[in-house]
Amino acid sequence: MNKTINSIFIILIFLTACSNDATNYNQEAIKRIKNGKYQEALIFTHKGLKEDSYYTPLYYNRAIALANIGKYKDALELLDYVIKDNINFYDAYLNRGIIFENQRDYIRATKDYSYAINLVPSNKKAYLYRGIVRLKNKDTNGAIADFTRAINNELNSTSVYFNRGLAYYLVNNYKKALNDFSHAISIDPSSANSYLYKGIIYNKLNNKTKAIKELNLAVNYGSNKANQLLKTINK
Repeated sequence: MNKTINSIFIILIFLTACSNDATNYNQEAIKRIKNGKYQEALIFTHKGLKEDSYYTPLYYNRAIALANIGKYKDALELLDYVIKDNINFYDAYLNRGIIFENQRDYIRATKDYSYAINLVPSNKKAYLYRGIVRLKNKDTNGAIADFTRAINNELNSTSVYFNRGLAYYLVNNYKKALNDFSHAISIDPSSANSYLYKGIIYNKLNNKTKAIKELNLAVNYGSNKANQLLKTINK
């Protein structure tokens, strides 16, 4: 369930006063980040900071590039600097929270996601991310509340429905769990884990026929766990 840095970091283009050279270097860094060329992005942010060492966007995008190559400590230091410079910087809180989560520092991750939510209550991603952290911390009811808020904010993704389904499964609300797993599959028909958990629930409900059907679908999409469970059911 860990997020990958490549897929979740948000690249923000700033429109603030600075030297044209610093702005141009920042734009070039953003292009490299979008294309996954993080080392090149670091070169451009370094050049930009030589032109204007006070231009915060360069520090922010440098942090994003560093995080994407696994240099979390350096990235966190830069994000701390960016937030100190602008305490209302939503994306900096969100991305710092992501780093903390990847480091399994769930307390600080939750704190940063909460800061982001306070700044932009309508944003759906922060609720999703905080919900996932709460789920990892076994705060199931809190996780369900966050996933529901994300959905109410019009987040329609496999991730939010699968994770809320998983939370419902953990509190034995199988009906709601099945509905959410089915919704996740309607968005992404190749969602192996959604089929897997539907199969697990049907097995718990002693509906062997439906369990086998869902588990076979999970196997078709690469689930080894489903394959192992099928062997147990078919004994």
